[in-house]
This record gives sequence, C-alpha cells and structure tokens, in this order.
Amino acid sequence: MKKILFLFFAFVLCATARAEISPLPQAQFNFIYNTDTKPLIHPDQTELVLCQDRLCLQAQPLGVY
Repeated sequence: MKKILFLFFAFVLCATARAEISPLPQAQFNFIYNTDTKPLIHPDQTELVLCQDRLCLQAQPLGVY
C-alpha cells in the first residue's frame, strides 16, 4: 500500500513539474506592406482597442493576454 501511495505522489509531482516547464504558447506575425515605404504606424508598438460604437468614440484598451 505504501508503494502505491509513493508512486501516486511521485506521478503527481512529476506531472505538475512538467506543466511548469513546458513552453508558453506564442504567435508570430509577418507584415507585408503593399507600398514602397513602411507606414508610420509600427505594428509592434501599437495598442489594440475595443470599440462599442460605430465611430469608436469610447475606445477602451483591449488589454494584454
């Protein structure tokens, strides 16, 4: 009985440790510009906003996820 409990706890510890060291999900984007010069807005330094109305007068930051 002690061996079964030991194996169970060893499995739980290994399973939780594996979850902590696994790689985080990532997303990679490639931007293709259809103009000769790059636009003035840099996609890496912009902020996404959430608009409730059509004219986006009350924009709220979307947040970091």
